[in-house]
Amino acid sequence: MLVLLGVHGYAPGIAPSAGRRAPRAHGWRSLRACASADASYIVRPPPSTPPRAIVHFLGGAFVGAAPQLAYARLLSELAADGLVVVATPYQLSFDYLALCERVLADFEPAHAALTEEYGALPLVGVGHSCGALLHVLICSLFAGGGGVASVPRAANALVSFNNKRAADAIPFFATLVAPVASGVAASPLPAAVASARGRLDALADEPAADAAADGAAATASAAPAASALAAARQLFPLVEQLPELLREIDDGRADFEPTPDETRRAAGALYAARRTLAVRFDDDALDESLVLPTTLERADLQLNTLRGTHLTPLTPAAADPLGLGLPPPPLPAAADAEFSALRRLLLRFVDDALAADAEEAARE
Repeated sequence: MLVLLGVHGYAPGIAPSAGRRAPRAHGWRSLRACASADASYIVRPPPSTPPRAIVHFLGGAFVGAAPQLAYARLLSELAADGLVVVATPYQLSFDYLALCERVLADFEPAHAALTEEYGALPLVGVGHSCGALLHVLICSLFAGGGGVASVPRAANALVSFNNKRAADAIPFFATLVAPVASGVAASPLPAAVASARGRLDALADEPAADAAADGAAATASAAPAASALAAARQLFPLVEQLPELLREIDDGRADFEPTPDETRRAAGALYAARRTLAVRFDDDALDESLVLPTTLERADLQLNTLRGTHLTPLTPAAADPLGLGLPPPPLPAAADAEFSALRRLLLRFVDDALAADAEEAARE
């Protein structure tokens, strides 16, 4: 089922390809089952730009629950260069394998719909921080497992790759987070968060019912409130993931699974992407990209260092609760230059990977 969550004006949809079904809408869209709170958000190239590949984007820990907001400018500028971007949100968990399964399940209908619409396009993974790690796991432990996991990965771009232990990745994990988790798990907070989600969903249904009863005038007057509600629902997953994560800690989870060592061994033996770009920033204490050349020693991998920090890829959407189509907020000049260098590198890498694939296909 396709559910339109709103058009922010960052990137228009693409005109129908010859012989293909016309796109249903322009801009950001949610592809999800009615009973699921998960979704994949799609942003398309402009009508004048033919689609060249599908990019599956996974954001970092916590902010990856709302990639359409946290990475709005990055994703829209990738789409402007002819890439159909599918950003799959996820709620952080200590069980990375279950998390990968949920990501693939949410990505599957989006990829199937786009393949039906445009025909087969090369698939490129782009991930930031934890999202980069998830792409490595997907291309190592899930490759060939059926469905979208069996679609050959033309390339992966791993930005600020992070494979740290929980104690190293989460500040004050042992001394503060773990003790606090016990109290929070037993508190009314989880129930309050679940109740708030239910109320948001109920409120979202009310405007549709009112419009059916009262007509177009009522619909127009309710539009600002409906837009604010839609914004709140898109932000809510950032909060919604915390009670479950704290419950896992309270249940005794002390580290991510698979562990960093297990991930390195699996990736070294099984990683399957034709080409890989690793990007690190010169002021990023969380980054572990330097281990990738030895971990993925059998892969066609290039490692680049750019100026910036762990937060450089984060380019959030403007606060636009009324749906006025406001542009993303401007970045400071230095941060904008660092972001622009990342964007250029990603696009050049994708261009080179697709050109190499085309040359190999021509020789076969």
